[in-house]
Amino acid sequence: MKNSTTAIAHPNVALIKYWGKSNLTGNIPSTPSISITMSKLETKTTIVEDDFDTIWMNQKKINDQKILRFLSQIREKTGIATIKIKTENNFPTGSGLASSASGFAALATALNHHFSLGFTQSELSTMARKGSASSARSIFGGIVSLQGPLWEAKLIEQDRDWPLRIIIAKTSSERKEISSSEGMKLTQETSPYYEPWVKKAQKDQAKILFNDQVTDED
Repeated sequence: MKNSTTAIAHPNVALIKYWGKSNLTGNIPSTPSISITMSKLETKTTIVEDDFDTIWMNQKKINDQKILRFLSQIREKTGIATIKIKTENNFPTGSGLASSASGFAALATALNHHFSLGFTQSELSTMARKGSASSARSIFGGIVSLQGPLWEAKLIEQDRDWPLRIIIAKTSSERKEISSSEGMKLTQETSPYYEPWVKKAQKDQAKILFNDQVTDED
C-alpha cells in the first residue's frame, strides 16, 4: 500500500459515564466523565490517499455517514486529501465495548501523522471528540477525565500495574439494536430522571477527582 499510515488505539470503559449531548454540532457531552483504557482491546486503522473517501471495516466495505461527516469536518479545517480507510477491531464492533471510541481515536491519530497536521495530544483529543465524545478519552492511556469548558480529555493516572482487573464476558458479537447516539437522544427526550442525573454528574466527577473534599451535602 503506497504512502500509508497505520495507528492503533484502545477503547475505554467509563467509571463515570457521560450520557447525552448538550451540543450536537460540536458533539459536546451533557456531563463530564472518567474512564479507564482497556489495553488488551484495540482498533488498528490504516489510511492511504485515494480518489474518494472509502471505508473498509473488518474487511467489509461500508458506508458509514458518521465517519464521512467526521472526515468532512476535518477537511474543512485542514484541507486533507480524500482517503481509503481500512480498520479492524480485535473485539466485537458496535456491541457495547466502545469500538467508536477506539475507532475515531485511531483514525484521528493516523490523520495527524499522515498529513503532518501537528496537533498536540490535547488538540488530537478535541479532534477525535468530533467523531465520538468517548474517543477523546481513548487518545490517552490509563485513567482519563473529560469535562468542560474545553471538553478535551486530560490524563489523571498513567497506565501502570494497578491492583485492578477488567473482565469482559462476550455474550454476543452482534451489533446493539439501539446505538448509543439513539439511546442518548431517547433518554433525554423521555426520562424524568435525566436532568437530575445531569446535575449530579458534576458532583460525582469532583468526588473522584478530589477524593472526599466534596460530600453529598455540598
